[in-house]
This record gives sequence, C-alpha cells and structure tokens, in this order.
Amino acid sequence: MRGPTIRWGLEHGHPRPSDLTTSDKLANLYLAQETIEDITFAPSEIEEISEDLGGIASEVEEAGALVDEAIAGYQESVEQITQYFPNGNPTSEECEEKIGEAETWRETFNEAAYGLDDLSATFQADPDRTLEDYTTDYSAQVEDLLDPIKSESPYFL
Repeated sequence: MRGPTIRWGLEHGHPRPSDLTTSDKLANLYLAQETIEDITFAPSEIEEISEDLGGIASEVEEAGALVDEAIAGYQESVEQITQYFPNGNPTSEECEEKIGEAETWRETFNEAAYGLDDLSATFQADPDRTLEDYTTDYSAQVEDLLDPIKSESPYFL
C-alpha cells in the first residue's frame, strides 16, 4: 500500500519513515504509526462529536489493518525461508520475533478502537456545556486511548 513517488522539497515537507523504506512490511507499520500520530479530535459543532469519535475509531481500525498486512507479510517470509531452511535460520527467527511484537501492538489498536466506539455510542449532549468543554474533555480521552498505541510500538520501528 505504497503511495505515489514524490520529489521532496519545501512544498512537501520532510519525508516520513513510510516514504523512506523499501520494505512493504515496514512501510505498512510506519504508515499505521503515522496515521495514529496524525489523529486529532477537533469537532466544529457539538452535534458532530459522536460522528467524529466514530471517524477516529475507523481510522484506528484502518491503521490496525495495515499492521495485519505487515504481520501477514512477515508470516509469508517465515514460510518461504523455512521451505528452504527447515532447521531454522536467523532471518526467520527475526521475522517471528517481529510477528510477535506486531501482534502485541495490534491488540492496542483493537482496544483503542473499542474505547472510541464506546465513547461515540455513549455521547450525550448537555445543553449546559460548550463545544470547548467537550473538545477539552474528549481530546484528553482520545489521547488516553491512543497513548498505548504510541508508546507500545514495536522495538524495530
């Protein structure tokens, strides 16, 4: 799931890690990480809060799907390596370690998406509260749900 080739210059900013790697597996993992880093909660109306929270949950689920693609790629690599080296190989062992790390990280995406869906489903507008109150409260809750993803990324990213 690689993006288009871009010539970097002032108008494009700095390249991101997903742009710099030649590995599809790492590109997906970096892209998942970048997606989470880019998430912001900034509704323009109180009526949009639930929808915005649901949208963030969808973004987290899509980022988690990128992690799943990377895991599948590493599993395919292990299968191909063990086909030719049935007694083991340091590269297959490294891939298996990456699979374990990525699967653990993937669980944090599931937990965050579930929490965000729950926030979205249980939101009730209170006429005594302002949009700024809601934005402050829910931004903190969104960050609390996303922090485990950010802090538990695999060691190799």
